[in-house]
Formats: sequence, C-alpha cells, structure tokens
Amino acid sequence: MTTHHPISNATSPLSLRERVRVREIFASGGIKDGLDIAKCIALGATLGGMAGQFLKAAAVSTEKAVETMKLTKRQIEVTMFACGAERIGELENGKLVKVDR
Repeated sequence: MTTHHPISNATSPLSLRERVRVREIFASGGIKDGLDIAKCIALGATLGGMAGQFLKAAAVSTEKAVETMKLTKRQIEVTMFACGAERIGELENGKLVKVDR
C-alpha cells in the first residue's frame, strides 16, 4: 500500500523527509542553476540533478562543461552566503524562504 503525501505549499519550508520517511529526496527536472539547487535543498531535497545545462555545455567542449560546473558551484556558494548558511546542510532549515516579521 502506497501512502501519498501531497505538498500543499511549495513555497514554505517542509520537513518532507520526515513526512514520507525517506533518507534521500532527489530534485530534478527544470533545474537551471545553483540557485535552483539551493531552493530545492531549502524545500527538503538532499540532492539536486541538473542535466540540461551540463549537456549543452558538454556539446561545446569539455572546458565549457567544467566551466559550467564551477559556475554552478559558485552560484550555490553565493546563495548560501546571501542567506547566512556556512554549510549546505544549513539550507535545509528553510533559510531561503523564511520571513521574519
């Protein structure tokens, strides 16, 4: 028997791994940059897959693919810095979407 857990609000931080009792959640499909990966982690993913951008770069050259990987890493680092996360695991606390009022 499969239990479905609908996500009612994708803009709020979720404890999705606890709700569905899995260890890893892989986010993929339509991810275009490091910011998208950081957002997915903030929403509960543990991994982010981004094939399209890397395939486009690899079609040009190996160097372009490496450049794209470095850019993606840098985008994640800048996003982490902007929200005060020293480690990528700190994004899991929903720092990208938390609003203090």
